[in-house]
Amino acid sequence: HGRALHPPTNPHRRQPPLLPRAHPPLAHRTAPRPADPTRPKGIKEVAKEFCRDSVRVAKHPVWLLMVAGYTLYCAVIGVFAFWGPKAGREIYDMKGTSADLIFGGVTVVTGVAGGLGGGSLLDWMGSTMRNANLVCVVANWGGMALCLVAFLATKNFTVFIVLFGFGELLLFCIQVGAPPLGSWFKRRGGV
Repeated sequence: HGRALHPPTNPHRRQPPLLPRAHPPLAHRTAPRPADPTRPKGIKEVAKEFCRDSVRVAKHPVWLLMVAGYTLYCAVIGVFAFWGPKAGREIYDMKGTSADLIFGGVTVVTGVAGGLGGGSLLDWMGSTMRNANLVCVVANWGGMALCLVAFLATKNFTVFIVLFGFGELLLFCIQVGAPPLGSWFKRRGGV
């Protein structure tokens, strides 16, 4: 009964402690610092982020179709701006810079009026995605039809410029619907 609970120890030999060593207090530990949000990103970080976002965008067919359509729309407006005055000079025998001034004036007026009109129409209909799509589709088809009739079927310059003006007015109505559609896809987590 006189046995010790612990085995005998050699005073010259270092014995392992019975309890694990205590860690230093938490205040003395060095934790990794969080990234500074105000620090500019390096080129590698930006490139990785760009590639990751590009892959996400490339996997979203609705986003791609919307951007492709909007790109073509911008190309059509650019074609009208560049070739419209040249066609006006050739078809209607216009002299000097009057074709440039008339086409430029029509484009500026219809651009402002179309943007305001499209926005007012969308507000009146109710600002929903369905209505924004409806305004974009109807305005594109109507504008395309009027511009084609203006260029292909009119012989009188006054009739031409009226049809062309209304066609551009309709085309500019989509300026209100297309950017929110893209933002909506992004907000919904699609891109």
